[in-house]
Amino acid sequence: MTKIDSRLRGNDNPKTVVPAKAGTQHVDSRVRGNDVAHTADQRLMARIRERWGAAITEACRYSSVPEQFLAALVANESGQWILADKPIPPRFEKLVFNKLIAVQQGSLDHYGHIRREHLARLTGIEIKELASSWGLTQIMGCHTVGRPGGLSLIREDAGAHLKFALGLLAKFAEQYGLNVTLEFTEMFRCWNTGHPYDDPKTPRIEGRTHDPKYVERGLARMKIYKEFGHRGTEAQSL
Repeated sequence: MTKIDSRLRGNDNPKTVVPAKAGTQHVDSRVRGNDVAHTADQRLMARIRERWGAAITEACRYSSVPEQFLAALVANESGQWILADKPIPPRFEKLVFNKLIAVQQGSLDHYGHIRREHLARLTGIEIKELASSWGLTQIMGCHTVGRPGGLSLIREDAGAHLKFALGLLAKFAEQYGLNVTLEFTEMFRCWNTGHPYDDPKTPRIEGRTHDPKYVERGLARMKIYKEFGHRGTEAQSL
């Protein structure tokens, strides 16, 4: 069967293009898709500013991380739930859980800063909570081990959660020598993968985000939030 260009269907003579009606204009579906995505991102960033703008401003007051980066990080990690106006659920990470269990059982010396003494008295459910990510920026529970307040630091109050996130970003910046006011691509990769660079020469794919557009979306959302300005309302709980 001869394949006929979809633009020619409806014409008895496939060699003759049907003229467009007066006043109409062909719009590439890819352009329409981009417009829809952009509109959704505008709604998302506006909602983040409305609900957590004040908390973002307050958290960034003593940090060099720009407000628009922190807002875009929230959008990247929890945007689908925010747009749907639903509570942000935790995300369980089976690989992290297995590592923590191995530390608890003594077959692994440590996982990050976590050692056996941190986990000795914890139940499987409690370890599962540590192996889950929580809140606006999806912080892994294991980051709170050894910290006063524990999981409450990241899953109850939005302001405390955002400040904790900035502390983790500061550690990434120190570890890899990043400028948090300029190197946003590297910071997004750090948050998503733990490494700032997508280096194909490394044994494992460090810095390569699970979502190939994670960084691209983050940078676009930063721009939208910056254009909105930084006016916010009272901080809300998670």
